[in-house]
Amino acid sequence: MAGNDSSLPKLIQQMLEPDFYPHAKFDRRAFRRAAIDQSAAVALDLEIVHCLAPRQIIQQRLAARHGDISDATLDLIDRQEREFEPFDATEQRLLATIDTSQPFDPANWKNRWNHDADRA
Repeated sequence: MAGNDSSLPKLIQQMLEPDFYPHAKFDRRAFRRAAIDQSAAVALDLEIVHCLAPRQIIQQRLAARHGDISDATLDLIDRQEREFEPFDATEQRLLATIDTSQPFDPANWKNRWNHDADRA
């Protein structure tokens, strides 16, 4: 799901479902602000999850992909990194950063989860 204003009302409805975790790229403050505002309007708690991995691991993962639906390429990753707008103070209060450098392990995922606001 791309982060854009036209997708937000549907996203908010989906977010009201139990255990819904959207897959979205909200690299622009305007998109994030709209999600924050719409979530607040319906009294929905919102958390921003920022996933990070070293560039070498991202390159390895991209090289290993074959036949999936993703359009991710190293050029796309480069562009996303250049265009990403850093989190502002409001967003940082909602921010959790997760280290995705290791394969996903459901039994151990919380150990790699860093609630940035808890450090402030």
